Amino acid sequence: MEDTRTYFLFHVVLCLLTWVVDCYGLPSDNLNLRPVIGVLAQHPPDSMLVGLEDHNFTSYIAASYVKHLESAGARVIPILTYREDEYYENLAQSLNGIVFPGGAVSISNSSGYGAAGRKLYDHAVAANERGVYLPIWGTCLGFELLTYLAADDTNWLARCEASNRADPLTLQVGYEVSQVFQEMPEDVKTILTMENVTVNFHHWCLTRQNFSTSGLSELFNLLATSVDDDGLEYISLMEHWTLPIFGSQFHPEKNPFEWSNDDHHDAIPHTPNAILSAQYFVNFFVNQARRNNQTFGSSGEEESALIYNYTPYYTGNTSGFVQSYLFSSDSTLMTNNSSPRTIPDQRITNDIQIHPINTGNNAAAAGDTLVTNPGYYSYQMLEGERSVPPLLASLQYVIP
Repeated sequence: MEDTRTYFLFHVVLCLLTWVVDCYGLPSDNLNLRPVIGVLAQHPPDSMLVGLEDHNFTSYIAASYVKHLESAGARVIPILTYREDEYYENLAQSLNGIVFPGGAVSISNSSGYGAAGRKLYDHAVAANERGVYLPIWGTCLGFELLTYLAADDTNWLARCEASNRADPLTLQVGYEVSQVFQEMPEDVKTILTMENVTVNFHHWCLTRQNFSTSGLSELFNLLATSVDDDGLEYISLMEHWTLPIFGSQFHPEKNPFEWSNDDHHDAIPHTPNAILSAQYFVNFFVNQARRNNQTFGSSGEEESALIYNYTPYYTGNTSGFVQSYLFSSDSTLMTNNSSPRTIPDQRITNDIQIHPINTGNNAAAAGDTLVTNPGYYSYQMLEGERSVPPLLASLQYVIP
């Protein structure tokens, strides 16, 4: 109990100092106005891959997370699974924030999601301890992953029933000293506590008792709780006492961007107040990321890593996500020292070739097939040398 009070008092002082800096001492030119946030991929459900079996897709990111972050002024980079630690270390030194999204895979190190999450978490914690402000946000499964990682790979979750359920939040003692609620407008706070605007899709919960017994209460400030179908109270929102790590068991991104309306998804709220409250959370996190000024080694490396190099699939008929980004096992983030992977496509005709307009290591040669990063090249007709848009309608394809 004494340790918990110490953490609480320390965080009160920390929040007051942060408030003073944010309000009075942080010049706008110190903020990163081009934040880049990484979103961790995970193995797709089998239903999502119906009709796409030939593509060898091994991971995905729901497009709603990308859209939500972009709506707050951030750019997104997919973080792929089953990579060497160097890959995650480099990203932790280049990104301005990290998101562990919701989903339906294991949070243990045996899964690609869990193993990658462990590496990213460790690198982010180490960065923050060095004085590099690198925030993490976990949503639903990402929230659960945070509890697992912070508890030294111990699962303290209990079975519950809180799927397709929208609820208000019950704020807890100490919420007012948190960064999440520090600048929250009163009208948003009223919406969150009085209306069913936080939608949940989970079958595992962190109970108040397990939150305390596990020692997680010494690491995280319990901000809000919700209840499941049987009245079980569980942690729905938390914030690390000393590090910029935040977790919500509910899904803010679904309110504005997920439109499935079947019996398993019809609780997603789309009211103006539901959109307003959801937008607050992503605005908050992107503002956290703006406090980080890390960059990639070059603009080319950054551009080739962005989600813009991939095209989302419509998956509303095979999953609960309207759109999803899908990645194959050999998807790669291009760097200045790597060559682009070619995409064989029978629809490419002899009428169009790639000319080596670009120079350098990644220059294309005439006659090459389309590459994963068409923005680096100029496509020209053989006759008349007329420019052809990289994503000409007759040549459109989805980059794995």
